Amino acid sequence: EVQLTKSTRLSATDQPYLIASKLTVAHEARDRVQITVGPGVEIRGGTIDLTDKGHLLIAGTRESPVILRKVRITQDLNGSFTAQYAVFDQCSFAKGGAWFASYSSKWQFDSCLLYKTKFPTLTEVDYAFQFKNCTFAGMVLPEIVHPHPKNGTYDEMNFLRQQWNKVERCNFIVCTVPPTILWCGEDSNYWACKFVPGPAFESDK
Repeated sequence: EVQLTKSTRLSATDQPYLIASKLTVAHEARDRVQITVGPGVEIRGGTIDLTDKGHLLIAGTRESPVILRKVRITQDLNGSFTAQYAVFDQCSFAKGGAWFASYSSKWQFDSCLLYKTKFPTLTEVDYAFQFKNCTFAGMVLPEIVHPHPKNGTYDEMNFLRQQWNKVERCNFIVCTVPPTILWCGEDSNYWACKFVPGPAFESDK
């Protein structure tokens, strides 16, 4: 396991970066640690653990995207993740750590391709996400789950399409799509997808 205590940048090389086990942002880091992944970088295997001190910035370009293959990315409460122009091939994204609050882990994707990637859940406690101009292929997407109030009326659209829970101008190809993902989508397209049963829509919007 390799531990990072200060910000670092990965630049493109002739060979992919291989993570044999785990790349971890040290809890003992004095300042916030940013891992910047530049255009043309390819990373294979292993786990990137941002803990509560890390921010992963994946900064590809249209001409030279970043590629991650079979990488597991985790973050604790106060970690964060931003990706633009990246390809995620069979990767997974998970909330880690014991501490939680509303939208404990934050995930932002812009102009990315996600192929057979996995989100274990999309609960309000664990996940805040924004997808813009992305393509999902061959994925089974989980429901977006928010707690119902003990008193009062639950309104689905008080949670979807807000600052978080955003799916804008995205394409879904051969995906399994639950209702909340469909309701979340704006200006999005679906090809050869399977739409599965889920909760009834509760909103007057």
